[in-house]
Amino acid sequence: MRRCRRFDRAGFCAKPERTGTKKPLVGDLWLVGVLDEPTAVRMISPRHLQQLGLSADAALERAKLNTKAKLAGLVPRKAPADNAMAGVLRDQDYAPSLLAFPELWDALARTWDGKLLLAVPGSKEIIFMKDDRPDTAEALGQMAKEAMRKVYRPLSPQVFRWTRQSWIAVGR
Repeated sequence: MRRCRRFDRAGFCAKPERTGTKKPLVGDLWLVGVLDEPTAVRMISPRHLQQLGLSADAALERAKLNTKAKLAGLVPRKAPADNAMAGVLRDQDYAPSLLAFPELWDALARTWDGKLLLAVPGSKEIIFMKDDRPDTAEALGQMAKEAMRKVYRPLSPQVFRWTRQSWIAVGR
């Protein structure tokens, strides 16, 4: 099981009565527990929870541990080598799940004096950027909107500001 985030809109998230594990994360993103099988990913249903003998909260905690262990190494620990003010994680299954772990972004954020913005335009993509100008969040939002037009499973154009404890939705 892993955590993933999806819009709570038709086509992106199962109906609440069919989903055993779902919680708001930040902004328009939700945590949704899934069973990750070799050939499919399925939403955890109340029936699955009963079979596993887990509460929804316990299933999400187990999912969090599994996801963090698998994905922690994907987060850059310093700014891009060319001193660029932005970077992209692309073609990484569950990359958006990294938003559930703001502590994993601490090293990168410190290289930019704690000024880190992030967007999750697709199910396999994260764009991150140094928040060093008044228009950076708006620029990142535009980049996310453009990226959403090109990805297979678009998620959100929303921009998030990093803190050590959480992400904060910017604007809207």
